[in-house]
Amino acid sequence: MLIVGCEEAPRACTDEFVTYSVTVLSPNGQPADSVVIDVRNANTGKEYDVCEALSQCNDPEERRYVEKGEYFIFHDGLEASPLGSDVAVTGSKDGPTFRADYVFREGECHVQKEMGSEQVMLSE
Repeated sequence: MLIVGCEEAPRACTDEFVTYSVTVLSPNGQPADSVVIDVRNANTGKEYDVCEALSQCNDPEERRYVEKGEYFIFHDGLEASPLGSDVAVTGSKDGPTFRADYVFREGECHVQKEMGSEQVMLSE
């Protein structure tokens, strides 16, 4: 018996640049602005430069299209393992902080979020 492998059909990927964000709430439950966000590989401690490829992070004119309290935490321009990369996201603003854990993995066309909250709250 001869088993012949099937050839995979080519995949059509969209041109969109997929981003993932988290909404940060203040201790009173309102969207928090001016939160300092840090995104790192949870295993190696390597910092991800999330804003390097996103004009919405740094350009005030572009930032107006982003919801208040929303912060980018991962996107297609960052390297993720096909098996999943553990990512730790921390944030702080005038004392209150948060930490949230995520898993992102390399997809066929775009990075995919496997685990993690879409909303976090700053606390003392």
